[in-house]
Amino acid sequence: MASTRCSSAPTPGSPGCRRSAPAPARPTAAPTVSTSARARPSCCSNRWTGRWPGGATPLAEVAGYGLSADAYHATAPDPTGRGGASAVRRALADAGMSTDDVSYVSGHGTGTPANDAMEAKVMRAVFGDRAPRVPTSSIKSFVGHTLGAAGAVEAVASVLALQHGMAPPTIGFDTDSVTDLDFVPNVARRMPIETVVSNNYAFGGNNVALALTVPGGEREYEEFPDRPVVISGLGPVSGLGTGIAELAEAIAEGRQAVGRSPSLEGRTFAPRSLWRHMNHLSRMAIAASRLAWEDAGIKLPRAALDNVGLIFATAAGSVESTGGFDESVAVDPNKPAVLSFSNVVLNATGGAVCQTLGLRGPTTTICNGEASASIALDCAVEMIRAGKADVVLVVAADEATATAAAGTTITPYDRDRTGEAPGSAAVAILVESAEHCAERGGRAYARILGTGHAGTAEQDERESIRRSLAGLPAEGAGLVVGAGTGGRYDADEASVLLELVPDGLLTTSVGQTGDCQAASGAMNLAVAALAIRDGIAPALHGLERPYAGEVESYVRKPHLSEAVGQALVLTAAAGSVRGAVLLGAMA
Repeated sequence: MASTRCSSAPTPGSPGCRRSAPAPARPTAAPTVSTSARARPSCCSNRWTGRWPGGATPLAEVAGYGLSADAYHATAPDPTGRGGASAVRRALADAGMSTDDVSYVSGHGTGTPANDAMEAKVMRAVFGDRAPRVPTSSIKSFVGHTLGAAGAVEAVASVLALQHGMAPPTIGFDTDSVTDLDFVPNVARRMPIETVVSNNYAFGGNNVALALTVPGGEREYEEFPDRPVVISGLGPVSGLGTGIAELAEAIAEGRQAVGRSPSLEGRTFAPRSLWRHMNHLSRMAIAASRLAWEDAGIKLPRAALDNVGLIFATAAGSVESTGGFDESVAVDPNKPAVLSFSNVVLNATGGAVCQTLGLRGPTTTICNGEASASIALDCAVEMIRAGKADVVLVVAADEATATAAAGTTITPYDRDRTGEAPGSAAVAILVESAEHCAERGGRAYARILGTGHAGTAEQDERESIRRSLAGLPAEGAGLVVGAGTGGRYDADEASVLLELVPDGLLTTSVGQTGDCQAASGAMNLAVAALAIRDGIAPALHGLERPYAGEVESYVRKPHLSEAVGQALVLTAAAGSVRGAVLLGAMA
């Protein structure tokens, strides 16, 4: 895989690709019934007979998607339906469509009173007077709630509805119930279907709507505008300290806190009624988010928070809640710990951040190991350039699954001091369009010049690093913050980086914090931004026999002798994904 992004790469004939797809064959058996500007086949001939390069036959087109947060409750949906309605509106705006284009809605439809009542309000809010005439059904009436697979299963059903011109029913429906909406009770319905909206909701108040259409033909599109994006706030929470001032002091003094868990004792970053029920991961993430927000000096009216995005990155989620749930099941399988279960879901922590800060903009969770933070940043940049948000909070948090011995030290990239140590941390990074930051008088740390990701295999880490850097002009970077952990891949990474970026001093944050998984990737981004603005970087104390190059090729003293114009940051989920981010100094 050449890259990893938060949305599908542009495909031939889609709005994000200059390559054109063959035009669809026009049906002769029935006239088109499309209400959109682009004509499509009718329900009697929905399957496109054209083919893409390579011989594939498209089944449906992903026309757009919309994300939102309820910022309401950990498990219960917002009864007003505002979050679900926002997701649908964003999906249609992304697709360049109106509600009149929607033929059928595949609902979340769990059959629970709270969810069903909320979803009915979403339909009425989005479609207005047309809501009773938009068929809406639930695939869960057939297969039950498949949890993490539900969105994929229902997307497949939506594609089949498009292909066959058939709205699936909601089976087991009580036809005596009084409702003003059309839930396609019990019997499938043949009808013209050209656009389907598929809705899904999740714990933490996460909402998504997917707009799928019959494949279209060649058409014009516009590239994303080249909107400069900056990092304007940092919120590190680790054993080194809480907040950017404490982190900068620890770096400058060369302190190590390998494996030390962050301490939030005596500090509350959320209303006490919420704080006391939260697990440690959510507390760390919320503290980091608050600190990044304060560091950026950003002040927005409540209404503007509806358009602030949140991307949460984690490798493993809450160790505390997962362990608590497993223990409760072991004690009594019939009485699992309900609170722990809701926090086992990986996006629960992001939902807690949204609820605490009141963020209702686009939100999602990235779970791709230690590379999650850079992928999340990539998503944030794309979100801003696509005009979906002006401000996005990227938050990465992970807990150690084991405890490092007191006084543990590690020196990444040293052949005589190998050995990894776990750590716990949360790091939040406030990302803004440069224009938005300037208009509010903010002081940015650095510009985001580019990102790159490459799939890897365990035996080919060097090549994956090369491919992640292939699209970045990183050869002139004065600082490289690597993903080295003191483990088996340090030698590969050091040799490639010193070859490709010969003038960049190499370092990593892991030597001072331990391996904090996704949070280490975000910490690397934070220390690189700090180096660009303030001229300090983590020193690799104890480095004597590096795997590659001489000791002079590494950061040996925290106060850098020269200003850093560009810094390259690496993240890694070894054996899976390698990530790279290039940061530049503000003009």
